[in-house]
Amino acid sequence: MWGKLLILTSSTVVYDNNEAEKTCFNLFYDSYSKETVTLYGSCINEINVDEGWCIVECATCNIDLLIKLDYLIKECSIKVTKVNNTWKEHGHTSSFVCIVSHPHDFPKQVTMGYWKDKEVVQESKGIEYTRYQYTTPTCHGSAGAFVYILGVSDISAKHYHVYLGVRNVGYNYCSTGKERKNQ
Repeated sequence: MWGKLLILTSSTVVYDNNEAEKTCFNLFYDSYSKETVTLYGSCINEINVDEGWCIVECATCNIDLLIKLDYLIKECSIKVTKVNNTWKEHGHTSSFVCIVSHPHDFPKQVTMGYWKDKEVVQESKGIEYTRYQYTTPTCHGSAGAFVYILGVSDISAKHYHVYLGVRNVGYNYCSTGKERKNQ
């Protein structure tokens, strides 16, 4: 028995099937002493270079890992929704940005800052495709990291924003994400 995992990252990190086959993902790398699980990319499941993201497919026979990841993803979704709802209930409009990354293959780190510019790339039926520029400190080694815009309701994990790089001096930018309009 086996299963597959889909991992969202930047299309500047993994840009074709040849690159996907050479890519490894270290899961649970929270500190130097913590045990990790390594997965290897098999192919690109989907890519959008214009929007700056790709989804890499990995296969595993570790069913316990699949069950654990399924649980953790559901828990994360519940917590993100709870934080967003609490933030909105208190009347906050947010420009707060949080990034979880593993720069240059170091253990996980969390950095925080503010978005300065929101670009709406496309609108359709209450949905906006957006990109942000922000002050949250990162480095080029953080490409593909999850960019969390507090108070924004992302539609699905496939459409989260991920870190792409530096656009203007002092500002980083992210891939196009999909969010609900008028939040």
